[in-house]
Amino acid sequence: MALSVSAVDAAAPHLHEEYSSEGPTNGPGGTASGGYIKPNLAAYDSVSTASYGARTPSGAFAGARAAAAHVAGAAALVRGAYPGYTPSQVQALLASRAVDMGTIGLDTVYGHGRLHLGAAPSATPIVTRTPTRTPTTSPTPTVKPRTARPVRLPLMLRGRYQGRRFLVNDPYYDWQWGMAAIGVEDAWPLGSGAGIVVAVVDSGVDMFHPDLASKLVGGYDVANGDSWPQDNNGHGTHVAGIVGAVTGNGIGVAGVGWDTRIMPVKVLDDEGRASAYEVATAIERAVDGGARIINLSLGSAYRSDLLESATTYAYARGVLVIASAGNSADEGNPVTYPAANPNVLAVGATTPDGRRATFSEYGWFVDLAAPGVEILSTFWDAAYGSDYAFGSGTSQAAPFVSGLASLVWSRNPALTNDQVAGILMGTATDLGPAGRDDQFGYGLINARAAVRATAAGHTLAAAMPTEAPLEASVARALAQEARESDTPVRPGVVLLRPGPTFSTAALPTLLGVEDVEIDTELSALGYLRLRVPEGQERDVAARLMAEGSAIVAEPDYVLTLWD
Repeated sequence: MALSVSAVDAAAPHLHEEYSSEGPTNGPGGTASGGYIKPNLAAYDSVSTASYGARTPSGAFAGARAAAAHVAGAAALVRGAYPGYTPSQVQALLASRAVDMGTIGLDTVYGHGRLHLGAAPSATPIVTRTPTRTPTTSPTPTVKPRTARPVRLPLMLRGRYQGRRFLVNDPYYDWQWGMAAIGVEDAWPLGSGAGIVVAVVDSGVDMFHPDLASKLVGGYDVANGDSWPQDNNGHGTHVAGIVGAVTGNGIGVAGVGWDTRIMPVKVLDDEGRASAYEVATAIERAVDGGARIINLSLGSAYRSDLLESATTYAYARGVLVIASAGNSADEGNPVTYPAANPNVLAVGATTPDGRRATFSEYGWFVDLAAPGVEILSTFWDAAYGSDYAFGSGTSQAAPFVSGLASLVWSRNPALTNDQVAGILMGTATDLGPAGRDDQFGYGLINARAAVRATAAGHTLAAAMPTEAPLEASVARALAQEARESDTPVRPGVVLLRPGPTFSTAALPTLLGVEDVEIDTELSALGYLRLRVPEGQERDVAARLMAEGSAIVAEPDYVLTLWD
């Protein structure tokens, strides 16, 4: 049996590509004489936007060949999950989950419709749309559910108590290679993440996702100034699922933090961008809201004094900040911030075979490595709502570390952030040259070793690294030079940390600009936000620094998600 596949435009999924052949209409009801309509399915024409969520290198191939690859990949996943399925059953299942694109039912342009693995075979409903605050679920085929695999606490009290059992029955768990790579099943019986809150400062989180909703606490939308951080991008939902998707609930995926709570703090807009001021505000919110860990899967090659003040604010209050190292290794490999800020753990990405992912940035600032290629997690999609997808990047690596940090802290809540960071680095599996190296930092995180290391009397690794002095100073100089070039900034905004001689009344005269608006509320970080004419941000900042009454004056630099 063969499947015929047509191509649809990845940028406009409702459009059938002109080069893609349509099916014959000479059979009954528009079918071919053999009884099968051609094509059977349609799929995206680009491998960089896979309809079933799997990300592959952009530009590898396109067109009908890419569409066929998507269907082949989906079929392989189905056969891997259900080896007893015949080819006919695989085809029927893919067809039943396809999104109808043309006339109702089977047609000669799209066949059964566009491939969508978001409704992949499982014994669980997968939410396909959330038009209201009450999610709706799609019907599912009757299939054999994944057999639960128990993870048990070691015997305690001389055998009188067996402890809690952790039943891993999430149907997509076998596709989550990163969980086995860090050995998380061996860590859960020792530390489950209970009582620990991880703030995901990102594009928000899908508040309705059945694999996340019960784990969410607090939350704030910095981007829109309200308390409803609903994700409209998908990135934050993907990151949150890695940190702590509901595990053992019989649906979807598992998260590193079995009992970890997630505080969604939305800062990135729908395009995945945020200013340094907004990210700093989000960090403040997370710290003041009770988060013990902050995950930052975002960054920029341009260092912001304000953002460094924000991460220092978090560190001084006992919070552990974990950031992605960046995805531009093959684009000059710049030092990225806030990953390179003092007292921040920077995380690079590894492949399933333990290599550094080609995109993962490396250098003196990298502290740890974690899985970051083809990571399956929760997702939000504009067309289907709550979903699941694969993703690659250091954005995916950082939440593995954040989730593990929550397990360590739940095992021993008395640890300091320095001690937790030291444990993560001191127990990592060395992947490169002996000791710390620029490719992997201290190595791949090791969940079992890290959680066991919280036992009393364990010799902790060194405290959280601050900076490599010479390399850091060179990086700062390069970052300063970059800041003076044509880098993205928030139009009409200058960030100011005033000195003791600063006077707001003198600003218009000093700057020679009449239209200067000052945000009167001084943030906890000691910064003011000035509104100045667009296009004059760098000039105004330079004049303030030259005049001497400002400790720091800088444009409001734009950060982006690492995807």
